[in-house]
Amino acid sequence: MINDPIFIIGTERSGSNLLRLILNSHPNIAIPHPPHIMRDFAPLLQGYGALTEDDNFSKLTTDVISIVENHFSPWPFKINQEMIKDLAPSKTLYGIYVGLYEAYRQHENKKRWGCKSTFMFSEIETILQHHSNPRFIHLVRDPRDIAVSASKSIFSKYHPYKMAELWKNEQEQIEKWNYLSKEGKLLKILYEDLTTNPESVMKVVMDFLSEDFDPEQLNFFKDREAKQLAGLSQSWKKVEDPISAKSVGQFRENLASEDLAMIEFLCQDLMKEYSYPLVNDASKLKRVSFLKRLEVELLEHFAKWKTEYQSMRSDKNFYLRWKKKYLLRKIKLQQKMHY
Repeated sequence: MINDPIFIIGTERSGSNLLRLILNSHPNIAIPHPPHIMRDFAPLLQGYGALTEDDNFSKLTTDVISIVENHFSPWPFKINQEMIKDLAPSKTLYGIYVGLYEAYRQHENKKRWGCKSTFMFSEIETILQHHSNPRFIHLVRDPRDIAVSASKSIFSKYHPYKMAELWKNEQEQIEKWNYLSKEGKLLKILYEDLTTNPESVMKVVMDFLSEDFDPEQLNFFKDREAKQLAGLSQSWKKVEDPISAKSVGQFRENLASEDLAMIEFLCQDLMKEYSYPLVNDASKLKRVSFLKRLEVELLEHFAKWKTEYQSMRSDKNFYLRWKKKYLLRKIKLQQKMHY
């Protein structure tokens, strides 16, 4: 098992796919599109019983493999039970997760693996228990631009306020681990810097990872994987284009003034810490009332189904997303019936 895996953490729609593909194009680093195993199975663990028992661990491994095999961005090789059991460092969900990524690394014939499940900051304690020198890249993006990007994606929350709530919550959780920066295990970079000065930022990133920067990494969009990913969903369409800063500051053209004021009210302290200047002065920042929250929930529900409908018409992988959801619900139902 490698001791220095790479974790891209932050909030979705922050450019994590962009950074993943840049890193994945390095000759030493393999980072697949993630099947989000830790997020999906952690709430289900109680239903499997003690994983120290072979039957329980095998059942969980089988279910995890079924989800990976039906991932909406398919992995390029077949996974089996014995492969995972041989590579898993512990009889835990995280052990299975490591086994999967080790199998991917070996398939790609590279020295280390990485993961772009941005919520893996919630697993940092477990990660530190399993690896002596993991590296965490905290990718930060302006929450106002994230809100605009998320409103068009099937994989995110839709209303600007809902996305701002998520951004604030996730950044606060990551900030608790800032001491890892002093240990050389955590690096914070801004999406705006990455897209404006990609070469200089990636040199810093690769130095942090103790790897040489390869200029060809910035041509990731020419790789087959980037083109395949872009063809699966409109949410990933931009990954087949060269790096661009066109979307920096897009909120100025695309956010309603009321939504902008709500986001800045909620996120102002962290925005100042990350050097994102507020558009509104203090008198215009808007607290969200109870009635507005109800309206937000209704609009969120409507936007979800509208985007789902659009995905059905345009995305090649929509049926795989649905199949994955079906399989997870089937597992939950089987557990309820068993107990």
